[in-house]
Amino acid sequence: MMRLYVFSMFVLGIMVFLFLSVQPSFAPPEGGGGESCPVNMVPVGDICIDQHEATVWSESPRSDGTPMGTQFGVTGDDYPCSDNGNDCSATASNPIFAASAPGETPSASITWFQAHQACLNVGKRLPTNAEWQGAAAGTPDTGGADDGSTTCNTDDLEPGISLTGSRSNCVSNFGAFDMVGNLLEWVADWIQGSTHPWKPSLGTAGPDYGDDFMLGTNPARVQGVNSSNFPAVLFRGGRFDAGTGAGVFTLNANFAPSGSFNGVGFRCARNR
Repeated sequence: MMRLYVFSMFVLGIMVFLFLSVQPSFAPPEGGGGESCPVNMVPVGDICIDQHEATVWSESPRSDGTPMGTQFGVTGDDYPCSDNGNDCSATASNPIFAASAPGETPSASITWFQAHQACLNVGKRLPTNAEWQGAAAGTPDTGGADDGSTTCNTDDLEPGISLTGSRSNCVSNFGAFDMVGNLLEWVADWIQGSTHPWKPSLGTAGPDYGDDFMLGTNPARVQGVNSSNFPAVLFRGGRFDAGTGAGVFTLNANFAPSGSFNGVGFRCARNR
């Protein structure tokens, strides 16, 4: 009887050992929010978003976030690749690269297509409208009460565009700077344009876009150079001279993705 008891306990011990050794791991799944964000990005839910408005360069930034090469978009539309973005990719003839870094003049006068490629070339993407909204939460809405140094740059007191991160109190709950004022920011979403009455297009995207069919869309009110019939893309946040119109709920849907304007920039995002 004793021998049977000892044998039973031995078998039970082996079963317990095997059971514990094959228990599944409950670590966060790949891309599920368990990973940290790269340098100069901040975590927002299950994504990372650039801490600063983007600067655009001729080379990819270093691993520590330091921008490299020649910067574009500071004095105007001087990007080396086409507005349509087709030659902006890292493997194309005139690549451009987005960087998130403090103390830089954010790049403006860039089309949606160029901004999208600049993000992709560093392993990121443009944030969706919903992602941008979430990341901007808590940014102080100081339009009409800008102090010219620490608050969000909304009243053109510098004048013009502030250096990234220089407005110490213009930061969201998640640690992202300048999501109100400074530059309007492209987001990923395309929507129907503002033509009234409803007037869907029956034409092409324009000569710089291969005269590709652009049918059944309601065009944005403002198109880019040599483009036509594109729907609208959303800008967010307001810019340096928007006054009380700047804020985390500011939304502009007048412009096509082919447009480039001196008050418009962007920031990038990526999944965690």
